[in-house]
This record gives sequence, C-alpha cells and structure tokens, in this order.
Amino acid sequence: MSATLSPAIAGELSIRSLHKEFGGVAAIKDLDLDIRAGEFLCLLGPSGCGKTTLLRMIAGFEEPTAGVIELGSTDLTKMPAHKRPVNTVFQAYALFPHMMVAENVAYGLKQSRTPKKEIGQRVDEALTMVRMREFADRSPGQLSGGQQQRVALARALVNRPKVLLLDEPMSALDRKLREEMQVELKLLQKRLGITFIFVTHDQEEALAMSDRIVVMYDGCIQQIGSAEEVYTRPANSFVAGFIGKQNFVEAVVVSDDGGALRLRSVNNTTILPEPNAAGDPGATGRPVPSVGDTVRVAIRPETLRLRVADGVPSAPNAVRGRIAGVSFLGDVVQYVLLIGEDTEILSRVPRSDAVPLPTDEDVLIEWDGADVAVYCDEG
Repeated sequence: MSATLSPAIAGELSIRSLHKEFGGVAAIKDLDLDIRAGEFLCLLGPSGCGKTTLLRMIAGFEEPTAGVIELGSTDLTKMPAHKRPVNTVFQAYALFPHMMVAENVAYGLKQSRTPKKEIGQRVDEALTMVRMREFADRSPGQLSGGQQQRVALARALVNRPKVLLLDEPMSALDRKLREEMQVELKLLQKRLGITFIFVTHDQEEALAMSDRIVVMYDGCIQQIGSAEEVYTRPANSFVAGFIGKQNFVEAVVVSDDGGALRLRSVNNTTILPEPNAAGDPGATGRPVPSVGDTVRVAIRPETLRLRVADGVPSAPNAVRGRIAGVSFLGDVVQYVLLIGEDTEILSRVPRSDAVPLPTDEDVLIEWDGADVAVYCDEG
C-alpha cells in the first residue's frame, strides 16, 4: 500500500552571502546557493567543511553571522526553528524511548494542538508511507536501526514540511542496509515531491541518491552539479580527488599548441590531453597553465587499459610499468601499478574484462587524451 503526503508542497530555497563564524573563525564563507523545489540535493564534503553548519542554519538551530535564507518569498533568516516549514532527521534519530512508535510520530502534531482525529489519520498515513504501520505499537528499543530510521522519517514527514533536512541519517547502519535505505529514501522523495537536503561525507552515497551534489571544502562551495558532472568533469583537483578514486601525477607543461598541451611527468612520461583539458577560463573559471608551469594530472583508474608489454603502444598516451599488486573487489579487479622507481597508480578493470596479469608482470599502460584532466591548483 502506498501513501501520499498531502498537501505535498515542495520548497525552493535561496541562500545569499551566508556567513557563519564561531569564535572569530569562519565555518561558512559568504556562500550563495539556490536549491530547486522538489529536488534531492546532497551537501558533500569531509568533516569540518561546513555542511552540517549550513544545514543547521537552514533548520534554524544556528543563526547566521551574516546573509539571508529565503524559502520562496519568506525570509527564514531570523525565524525561530519551530516556526519554519522545515523538519530535520538527525544522525541519532532522537526517538523517545518511553513512547511507542505511533506516539513518537504523533508528538509534533500534539505539540501544535492538531485535532485528535486528524493526528490519527496523519500518523497512519506517515507510517504507511515508510512501511512501518504494523510496528505502531512497538517501542523504539524493539526496532532495528533501519526501522528506527523509518520512524524518524515518518515523524518528520507527518508535519508536512516544505523542506526535509537529513543530517547523515544512515551513518550508523551497516553497508547492506545502508544501500537498501538509499534506494528507499530516493524513491520516497520522488513520490512525495518534497525538497530533500541530505548531508553526507560518503561520496558513493551522494552519487547514488542526488539530483545535484554540492561539494564543500573549508566553508566554501567547490562545485555544484549532477553526479555525472562532478565525477566526470571535476572543477578542481580537490573535487577530482574527493569524488571516486583518482590517479594524480605531477607534470610540467612543455608546449601549448592552441590549448593542446604536451606534458612531461616526473617519471619522464609524455602525456597528451585533449585540447582544453586544463579548462577554458571563460567557461569554467579554472586557471589555464602556461609553458613551464607545474600541473597536476588526473586520470581515473577505470580509464587505464593494461596489456602485456610485448608490443608497441597503440595509443598516443602510454607508458610501461609493472604490476605491484592485484586485488579482487567483486565487480572489478584492481591493479597497483609501479611506473619507474616510485610512482604508484591504480587501474580498475571490470571483472568480465580482466585478463590474468600476475604480480611482477611487465605491462603496457594506455589511456585516451579525453580521460585526462589538468589542474593548476594544488588541491
């Protein structure tokens, strides 16, 4: 049985020049962000990057040092948390242990003096929505972690918020349950049409769930885009290294023929990216290197092709190396490759395409110029 939260009014948020300091130290630095109505947006970044502080300011638990937060045409900046059409699901769920499941879900409605008959209808609706109706008379202590998370979701959704904030709500779950809940949560959000803002430091979780990802570092937004955009076209070397596995190699620009760079790596390998792989300032804002500059070259492990080193290279980008280690990762086989004396890189090959390549085997490593990204920043 499915349920529909009605009225399901999604929220469009506009954040302008948002700044937050703690003891004179900036946690959020003049941040601008537009969040679309009805989208699933992930705030992604390492611990201390400012993502939870941003979430808490949207919720009303922290007051900005400066800046404006608007929901549609309503200014939320100074509005108390309990008056905002926003609800939060916390990492620890925060269920009342002395109350049954239905009582936990009904708590907010009782506090707002909702009529008793309506409370019963809305609690039943919310529990049905998260597939927990049959557990209405159980205590939180009788539930699994995944079931407790569903109750916390129902308690937030029963208030019919325009925006639902989720602060790493699945961090306590084991990996299998976490993956199952990712699918369920995404389907639930699509069905409801409510704006979800999800905080996580897990890049795989963000890639799996988001309509858009906001990558944050040091209180600033590094990149905003779809999962495919931030993975395949990272804005800088921080994003390139934080999202997925990445090989970074230091190199020097030895020539530039109208944006077609020729690079020489520290181990004397020639690297030929596609033209404008270092970015077009007019389109991306990324600085473009000049001849003689030292740059960081990024190549994804899954774009490297391996074969026994018994022939000549078939691609313009190639180097000889040696297999230093092999790991079976289920869907892929990972090779640790040694180039020269001390340069290690990774290659990941789908299990169905992997050929037996034992440790210490000499191999030819090839890649396409289209799979090379060049960054001037130090990341």
